[in-house]
Amino acid sequence: MVASPPLTPEVANPQRIDRSPIPVVVMQHVEEAAHLRHVRSVLVRAPHVRLLHLGRLDERIAAHLDGIAVAGDYGSGLAQQALERPGTGEVFTATIQATEARDAPRLAKLLAISEALPGCRAGLLSAFGWVSSA
Repeated sequence: MVASPPLTPEVANPQRIDRSPIPVVVMQHVEEAAHLRHVRSVLVRAPHVRLLHLGRLDERIAAHLDGIAVAGDYGSGLAQQALERPGTGEVFTATIQATEARDAPRLAKLLAISEALPGCRAGLLSAFGWVSSA
């Protein structure tokens, strides 16, 4: 029997492999998180939508938000860049990123956007409802 070579730390723990984000994938996460937030706001009021369907949609939103978070500063930067055309979903996504990063200046900017554009306020408020208190 041939002995296996010793495992390097990266092979032993694939979570530690340093990979740079793929721009097009991260942008898709940002766009989809914003879009699905809008979809959820419509479906939550629809009488035919069941809780199971909302749960599945929430899982999709969470997966896109995770994709942005895994991309680190690059993902946060794209979420901020999406605010060039602010909407409810864009503010939602950027607020979650800023809250999880505990970035007070970015949160202040998002609050200012929400005050200036009342249509975006729902995105800010729903983001605070989305994130955990930890």
